[in-house]
Amino acid sequence: MLMIVGGHSGDEAIMAGPIAAKVIREGGACVFVGATNGDGGHPILNRSQYAVQKDKEAREAAEIIGAECELWDISSGQLEVRAENVQHLATLIRRYQPDTVITHWRNSMHTDHVAAYYITTKAIRLAANQSFEDGQDVFKVRELYFGDNWEDADGFVPDVYVSILPEDEEKWLMACNCFEFFRGSFYNFNYRGYYEALHRMRGALAARKADVGHSGLAVGLMKAPKTAYDFTSWEDR
Repeated sequence: MLMIVGGHSGDEAIMAGPIAAKVIREGGACVFVGATNGDGGHPILNRSQYAVQKDKEAREAAEIIGAECELWDISSGQLEVRAENVQHLATLIRRYQPDTVITHWRNSMHTDHVAAYYITTKAIRLAANQSFEDGQDVFKVRELYFGDNWEDADGFVPDVYVSILPEDEEKWLMACNCFEFFRGSFYNFNYRGYYEALHRMRGALAARKADVGHSGLAVGLMKAPKTAYDFTSWEDR
């Protein structure tokens, strides 16, 4: 089971949707967690209207990928590293029991992305703590990674490349096209062009050590630090 935690609904599909498609194609499962509804910034709709649209878009995107979908009722820009949010995610971790979790790197231009990083890292520890009682079994996540997101680029250095097939890329694009901000680029950023080029660039690096039949497409991930106090030394895979 793979869990992808996004600071805004839509981040899950954009930064790690191809990996989710790959996992599901290979017989695994995935859940998208949108920690805020991403209701800000629409050029016409107000926040309430856009929140309804974003929820619909997020569920459609998850359905295309084949993932479960958990959407939090928190407005964009309002995500805080509070006990109730950490406990909520820890409960979801125990419910879904993901072997692997992907979330944002902590150095981001978005406060929601930064909060998602800290909430996720704290929730993983809490889910494995016997003192946290929520009526579910204690669960320990095996792997934590940070996704390749253009808004979280400061200090992000990928050290894992996940090779994907063209059909995974196609599923990713279909899912992302559910979101008006992706296909319409009204945030003044070419999401499709950037990430398609990124997948080819990561694929070129991955292909150096791969078989001849490599697709030429890959998604980069960065491993979690060994401890909360060591952000420079990285574990060997």
